[in-house]
Amino acid sequence: MLSDSAILSVNKITKSFGDTCIFKDISFELNEGEVLSVLGQSGVGKTTLLRVIANLTLPCTGSVSIPEVNKDKIGFVFQNYFIFPWLCVRQNVEFGQAEKNSEDVDRILADVGLLEYRDSPTNNLSGGQLQRLAVARSMILKPKLLLMDEPFSDLDVHNKSKLYELVRGLVTNHKMSFIIVTHDVSESVKISDRIVVLSGIPASVGNTFVVRDFARNELENEIIKLLNKSHDSQPDK
Repeated sequence: MLSDSAILSVNKITKSFGDTCIFKDISFELNEGEVLSVLGQSGVGKTTLLRVIANLTLPCTGSVSIPEVNKDKIGFVFQNYFIFPWLCVRQNVEFGQAEKNSEDVDRILADVGLLEYRDSPTNNLSGGQLQRLAVARSMILKPKLLLMDEPFSDLDVHNKSKLYELVRGLVTNHKMSFIIVTHDVSESVKISDRIVVLSGIPASVGNTFVVRDFARNELENEIIKLLNKSHDSQPDK
């Protein structure tokens, strides 16, 4: 059951591969215009959870509730971009359009800071520009919710800062919501309104933090303690 402000609800999701349970009883809601990070160490199933939310794989138990009006308005930015190298920047963005609309493409490229590169081959772009192009490709479908899998992991400090600004700008100007998967504590605190921390084996929600309720250093320390406690409780291999 969705609360009035929620655009998505994850309800007791459990996922296993064979006899191995990856995560169990994951539950949280996402509110309209919110950036929510799903944070956890490698191997806790963060990407798999994102794929369940996107309906790219099915959970073993549980469900994802989305209002009917938003079911076709979910974008996904994959970790490896999925850019078509034989197409120019503009053609990559146009690819998802049922009917080509150059004004929409130019507006979106301007939003992500790539308008001047619209006719450039993608091999001329930096890593940060490729990530922004991946966001632009998702935006052409005018999503209400954008799912992002480790979107900042391969970027330098300057490009990370630019992407943070882009995400917050899309929230403000387009009323978009985000679920961002990351393993970087500092990153999650900088970009998020709320942080869902996955911990344990199999993973479950260790805690959920509202970022504005904490000083930045205090919150980072709380999350690190939670992750370290989870790591220390794991059996030796």
